[in-house]
Amino acid sequence: MASNVTRDHHNLRRNLKLNGNYISNDGGDEGISIADDGDVTVGSLITNNISPAGQLTIDAAGDIILDAGADDVDFKTHGDLFAKFNSESTGSTTSLTLYEEGGGGSGSADYLKINVAEHGATTISTVDDAGADDAHLTLDVDGNIILDADAGYTYIDNDGTRHGYLSAFSSTKLILGATTNYDLKLATSGTGDIIIDSSGHVEFDGCAVGFDKLAGAFGTSQVLDDPNDSTDIDFRLSNKYELELTNIIAGAASSEFLNLIFPAVSGNFILVISQDGTGGRTIHPSAWVAYQSDGSTKATNVAFANGTDGAIRWAGGSATPLTTTADKADIVSIYWDADNETAFAVVSQNF
Repeated sequence: MASNVTRDHHNLRRNLKLNGNYISNDGGDEGISIADDGDVTVGSLITNNISPAGQLTIDAAGDIILDAGADDVDFKTHGDLFAKFNSESTGSTTSLTLYEEGGGGSGSADYLKINVAEHGATTISTVDDAGADDAHLTLDVDGNIILDADAGYTYIDNDGTRHGYLSAFSSTKLILGATTNYDLKLATSGTGDIIIDSSGHVEFDGCAVGFDKLAGAFGTSQVLDDPNDSTDIDFRLSNKYELELTNIIAGAASSEFLNLIFPAVSGNFILVISQDGTGGRTIHPSAWVAYQSDGSTKATNVAFANGTDGAIRWAGGSATPLTTTADKADIVSIYWDADNETAFAVVSQNF
């Protein structure tokens, strides 16, 4: 009996070495270590060749609670930080941060973060620490991707600036390029194009189709930078223009031109030319010049035959003189053949 008591006492001291501030089978790294400041380390290091080495299994019949008074719960592998739960000291924001493959460090790693703020407002963000904007977010799902916004709006932002939205709040709206209150708007900036490439036809059913009418500024040649009373009409901005003449445009002899700048696509274009209250304003036949969509190169004018670069092809063979009565207008209708860079024009007079 005495020998059994001695052996049990020896095993107890071997597994509960409280005087060394740890509970361990041999006083090594494996086991539970309690430091003088209260830090607790649970280790499961195995130094022999048993594989897998040093697994730690928590199999709880109830809840598992991790309660960090210092706000952070870190997940590490071989000392490298791979994930972190974090909450502000006020408890108003909770974050889950997943670091890049290979682990990361505080403030200097690439990561994905899920932030949950007041009222459950949630933000998913990624950070490329190198600043190369390579922290892409890819949704690769085996089923559907569903965007269900109970408040009615799904916004498209870029670096905090709103560039569009989808709404089904009162009626279905799709706005891309601006947040103006249209039912459908597709807008680009600069020289951005919108292309509808259909294998069938495009039909506008039960609605009118129009163009924003722009007003040309007489004596303003901002695109071609021609001198004197030269004026640019930039059909790349609209198919419909009006221009009031306040002086004559004298043509090549005086380096004064009416420059018509066309887009890279074929179409029908209208220019309404009106006289001011004085009247008597004319445009010399040599003043009419057609330009390609680059805004600097004259149209090649090669439809049917290779004509003079930049020349307008008029009905009847020559430019029709404009009505010169004060406050009267003429309508110049132009078919622009973008493939052959040729402008065909006819004048309707005296409106």
